[in-house]
Amino acid sequence: MITKDKVFKVRNKLDFTGSFVVDSMGLNEGVAMFWRDAEGFGRWRLSGFYGYPGWNRCRESWQLMCSLLDKSTLPWIILGDFNDLLYASEKESRNSQPQWLLNDFRNALQFCGLFDLDYV
Repeated sequence: MITKDKVFKVRNKLDFTGSFVVDSMGLNEGVAMFWRDAEGFGRWRLSGFYGYPGWNRCRESWQLMCSLLDKSTLPWIILGDFNDLLYASEKESRNSQPQWLLNDFRNALQFCGLFDLDYV
């Protein structure tokens, strides 16, 4: 659930000066935007991402993400739902994620130079 307090913490962690938040309502997850008011910061790119929800196509999602890496040399932020987990402890149901799935997703993020900012 996105809340103004959570967005404020992420905004500070990323060193942005401004933010706009639409809170979660029911099944709608909400949205947040961040910006810096200072001049002299270079350009960067933002990608929205929604990963395939099934294990049978997860590698396609990771391959797509990795293929986007070479499309620009600008600093890169990806927002969205990868439909993947980094650690088994993130799963709250009885069905566990296979270790290969966790390892391969972490490897794809590492290859792209990306890291998780935690759930907002």
